Parts: sequence; C-alpha cells; structure tokens
Amino acid sequence: MVLFEGLHDTDPGWLKDVRSSNPAVKIVPRLLFDGWSQQDLNSLFSSEMAQTSVVQKITDFVKSLPIEGIVCEILLQVGLWFLF
Repeated sequence: MVLFEGLHDTDPGWLKDVRSSNPAVKIVPRLLFDGWSQQDLNSLFSSEMAQTSVVQKITDFVKSLPIEGIVCEILLQVGLWFLF
C-alpha cells in the first residue's frame, strides 16, 4: 500500500513567497520510500504491474499538489542494505 505522509509540513505561504520572489523557481520535494522493507522493494522491482501502480499513484499525488515534480530517493534505501 502506498501512503503519502508529511503534508502537514507544507507551508502554502512560503511556497507563494518563493514563487513571487522568483517565478522561475521549481518546487520539487523529496519522495522517500520510508519504512519499505527489502521484501516490499523486491516485490516492486520484480513486478511490472506493481511498478505501474506505484508510478500512477505518485503521478496522481504530484498532480494534486502545487509543485512541479519530485526527487525520488528510493535508491538511497536500497543502497543501505548492501552495507549490512
């Protein structure tokens, strides 16, 4: 299940101030796959249907916000497993 958290940290006033100061600024917050187990990520990477579903949910989420995109940090979590 995909759950988006952290929206309580969004500051619409700050976003408006930043954009009014420089209209060329692009807002691209980080998207972390926090709390996903190795099993969860293995399931995602091994199923095209799961990948399509997750990408669609992320796309819908991004389109629902006043942002221009995201920075996806899934490889950070994957890379840490190789250290242990």
